[in-house]
Amino acid sequence: MHFISSETTSISKGLKPIWSDEQELRHIESIDLMGGQRTVRIATVAPICSPLVNQIHQGFVQSLEQQSPIQYEHGFFSAKNNAARLSELLEHIILKEYDLILSIGSMCSAVAKKATAHKKRRIPVVFTAVHDPVGEGLVESVSFTANNLTGLATGESFHPRQASLLAHLMPKMRQVGVLYNPMNHARRLHANFGEIQKELDKAGIQTVACHVVSPESMIANLKPLIGTTDAFILLRDSSLLGHIDELVELCNEQSITLVSSDWYSVERGAAMGFGTSEYTSGSAAASKVRLLVEGNLRPDQIPVTVPEYQFKLRLNQNVFKEQGLQLDEKTLSLLRAVHIL
Repeated sequence: MHFISSETTSISKGLKPIWSDEQELRHIESIDLMGGQRTVRIATVAPICSPLVNQIHQGFVQSLEQQSPIQYEHGFFSAKNNAARLSELLEHIILKEYDLILSIGSMCSAVAKKATAHKKRRIPVVFTAVHDPVGEGLVESVSFTANNLTGLATGESFHPRQASLLAHLMPKMRQVGVLYNPMNHARRLHANFGEIQKELDKAGIQTVACHVVSPESMIANLKPLIGTTDAFILLRDSSLLGHIDELVELCNEQSITLVSSDWYSVERGAAMGFGTSEYTSGSAAASKVRLLVEGNLRPDQIPVTVPEYQFKLRLNQNVFKEQGLQLDEKTLSLLRAVHIL
């Protein structure tokens, strides 16, 4: 397995076009491995380099390496949260004649679709970390994509049990701030906030939406809530996770419990995280690629699926005292007994 940077990618000679010149699906060709004699080149496009993206990419690369007999060469491209840069990267990838594109997230997948739609050589695109590919216009349906895309509908990154569990573990809690960027996955995150609010209302806990449009201004946006807020819930967002250390520092200083919708934040200092493995998304995307390459299928012949996620709770007992969370051993034992922890 080979890795190549976005700056040093060289064009392999002798590769046949993967897609025919005809745009109709009936004329689309599958990947030609030349009798297994050549390496398949994959370009991964992500909105930003982040822990979540890294876990997805790691699951993708390692799964192909461990499960596929085919040789793959990987290029990784980050848009650095810049839409114009993303379009340029996709044009670069097409120019360099990559065989496949792995697009991470809704923005990258939409731009990848647009960039490849009107090319004579329509590169197959496998997407992941997309909540609703049909609603977002990426594919016609989950059973028949009707284009050169297939991938994973990743479902909910938030589980309602997260809020109800928090209310149970912190019975004296009166107000919770929910952090998210309304510019990213707006419909999903607003829905997540509504679910959290509904659960906490049952326990008489007030819920406040903390809109963080610019990750750099996150701490300044939260300061008005200090003194009245007992906990912050951080909904999964790659851009906000880049500033997790600053958020942890604030919570430690102000004795505010930090709860995340991912596991990485727990490693960085959140008191608890109720989430899933991003590695699973990458591994599932690798399975789609194997169907394209080894199964000799077209993207429209591969249905969009949802990986089997298992929500688990992770705790960081090292910060319980600083963040005002008190859980006795009896409670911890109970969490383990019901397989939440």
